[in-house]
Amino acid sequence: MRRHTIRPHQPLRYLLLVLIASALVGTGAWILAEYSHWQLIREQMAQNQDYKSLRQTNRELVEDNEALRRKLTMLQTGMTIDKHTTAELQDEVTRLQDRIFQLNRELEFYRGIVSSSEDVKGLAVQGLQLLSAGAPQQYHFRLVLTHVVKSDKVARGHAEVVIEGSQDGAQRTLRLQDVVHEQSLSLDYRFKHFKRFEGLVELPPAFKPRRVRVQLLPEGNSHAKVEKVFDWSDVTG
Repeated sequence: MRRHTIRPHQPLRYLLLVLIASALVGTGAWILAEYSHWQLIREQMAQNQDYKSLRQTNRELVEDNEALRRKLTMLQTGMTIDKHTTAELQDEVTRLQDRIFQLNRELEFYRGIVSSSEDVKGLAVQGLQLLSAGAPQQYHFRLVLTHVVKSDKVARGHAEVVIEGSQDGAQRTLRLQDVVHEQSLSLDYRFKHFKRFEGLVELPPAFKPRRVRVQLLPEGNSHAKVEKVFDWSDVTG
């Protein structure tokens, strides 16, 4: 006798499979969208003229440094050594090494923006750097904002940057606009994915900075304020 197998109807099982499949598709689309936005930011940074120029200058300085080292070695191993020339070459090697170190710090700053911030969504204060300008209390500052959203919405608003510290034993706060050399510096922002501010800061002689507070005030939405605080030692390294 032929046997028939009776299989119970399982509508819940099919519904569950459909829901799981839909969730997987949705998750995949979300991951792809997020990856696309970060890929775009990477490309924008890679195409940034200052960033490309920085990398090229760094390569050239490394090559010059190696050439000077070879020349210095040849002089030192020769039968006659011009001490004056040797000292000049040693000074030049030291100068190039200092410059290479500074350029590498700038490159690491940009690399760190991408590598350390891929989990950040929406508008964010992504990085702040202050490098010594060579004179007491003078620094080159660089502030980077990012905006990661699923649409091409433009971020608009204003940034407030204050330096907190002390002077003559009393607490004091300095607005960035009050201590920059660029009088026309505007901290208004309007961008899609990546925005950079930079300039030269000169602090009062007796001022001892402790930290930097950055606030982003989106246009038309005071409740969406973004704030990040940096210890001075972390951004001046």
